[in-house]
Amino acid sequence: MTFPDSNSSLRTDDDFVRMTDEEHHLNSAPSPLVELSLGMVSGFILDYMHLVCLGVVRRLLLLWLRGPLPLRLSSFTVSRLNENLASVKSHTPCEFSRKPRSVSELDRWKATEFRQFLLFTGPVVLQNVLPEELYGNFLLLHVAISCLVSPMYCQLYGDFARKLLVKFVEHCLAVYGQSFVVYNVHNLVHLPDDARRYGPLDNISCFPFENHLHKIKKMVRSPHMPLQQVVNRVCEQNFCALSAKQPLSLPVLKGLVHSDCTVHYHENALFYSSVVTRDYTLNTKNSDNCVWLKDGRIGQIQHIMQESDGRIFLTVQLFASVNSFYSYPIDSQRIKIVSVKNLASVNCTCLLTDVRTVQVHVHATERKLICRVATS
Repeated sequence: MTFPDSNSSLRTDDDFVRMTDEEHHLNSAPSPLVELSLGMVSGFILDYMHLVCLGVVRRLLLLWLRGPLPLRLSSFTVSRLNENLASVKSHTPCEFSRKPRSVSELDRWKATEFRQFLLFTGPVVLQNVLPEELYGNFLLLHVAISCLVSPMYCQLYGDFARKLLVKFVEHCLAVYGQSFVVYNVHNLVHLPDDARRYGPLDNISCFPFENHLHKIKKMVRSPHMPLQQVVNRVCEQNFCALSAKQPLSLPVLKGLVHSDCTVHYHENALFYSSVVTRDYTLNTKNSDNCVWLKDGRIGQIQHIMQESDGRIFLTVQLFASVNSFYSYPIDSQRIKIVSVKNLASVNCTCLLTDVRTVQVHVHATERKLICRVATS
């Protein structure tokens, strides 16, 4: 079944209680859940992990790889896409649970990989790979979901995100045909309503539950009385947590570096290879060395230093050029996504606290950097 109409009147909680839609209510008896004063429409939310990541994004990729010939990418184009994904792998920050994989392994991709592709790597690796019309269509979905998962932009751009999703669905109807606009695709237009009620989509997604499933599985050692096994293991963990030592205070410096190099005004500082904070890990390696400073400058970390008074400093080689990564359907700088190039010859020194909370990845071949700011 397909849903080509994006402008139908919406069901409401009151309509459900009054059973105004005779085709939806199959018998005259009201649902027992109505007695709980539960919003029978607004109270049942959409999960973007299944709807968007495992649904729409996977559907798009399958269409490009295995769909009808007019829409299918050539083998040469698919090879370019795989090369782009491979080039990103060594520059993927440690905060991502998985490195990008070839689309030849698409059937084994996890939900986090589809999310990473939609929000981070997709706009980079698909550029100059997809036809311009299809790339623009993908950016509609990318920008809309980027806004709805962001605590910063969820409310600010909520209405704009809905317009983008409606446009995406209507454009899919024109480009991919009516058979593409199935229930998952149509439901995109309703996601902003849930985000308006409950906040960013990560507040109401299944990702935390999926991430915890493997921990629960490890608690079950035999098929006999599995629930009791889980309860006993949780009780044991809670008891151990109460008696455990206090966790290390953050930030934590790692990898003391014995080097003859010195930094002006920091001659007596100790050098380290990485620093771990509550929000991110920074390293002098290519995958974790990019930072976006609070004053708007972006660069790569050259040194991580600690003074005798405990303060942590970074020396950063700044990028000379910072530009928008795309201009459609919005100037990417408005949602803190940029393209940078040309490292300057002069380094700057700043405090660790001058770094914004960021998630970063670099396109290796073109030295383009996409930064997403989680909080100001």
